[in-house]
Amino acid sequence: MAAGKRTAQVAQRLTESLIGQPYRVLYDHGPSAEAVGRIVSWYGDSQNHERQLSFIDIAVVRADTDEICLLIEVEETTNKPKVLLGDVLSTLLGESISFRSKPLRISERTVLVVAMHSAQPHPERLAYLDKQIAQIQPHLETGNARIGQVRLLEWCSETDLHEQISQILQQIVDNRVTLSTKG
Repeated sequence: MAAGKRTAQVAQRLTESLIGQPYRVLYDHGPSAEAVGRIVSWYGDSQNHERQLSFIDIAVVRADTDEICLLIEVEETTNKPKVLLGDVLSTLLGESISFRSKPLRISERTVLVVAMHSAQPHPERLAYLDKQIAQIQPHLETGNARIGQVRLLEWCSETDLHEQISQILQQIVDNRVTLSTKG
């Protein structure tokens, strides 16, 4: 499957599941549409190429406020810890996130998900990385460090990926997300 195709499918399925609800799904892969464009983590107070830290695959935002509920990075081809950590830290170290250069709002209710493809699960490694991220995040003083929760997922099939992301989204929509406490 072409790079980014699974990500576009996830975004389209999320969009379908949110019809009639006050959310928009924005994404970085797929056919040209109003909801397709660059989602960027920035540092500093201006947006230029030099200040880009990362491109994020999907953002689910409240339609009325542009508050980000869910950020999703889908790693389709690797499960290497350095890639996973790069995805997390390049987001958390930013001061802001934008879609097509328009600022989006981060809050303590925002959840960041990094989902990586893995034919064989590595639960011990994932738990270790989760713990280390949870220890680092409260010490960051960046705007994006306000993200309320970081979740690392492994998926082995497209169905597995869709189910895990849908479950997290449903928890957010139902206000059942347990947020981390930042010290």
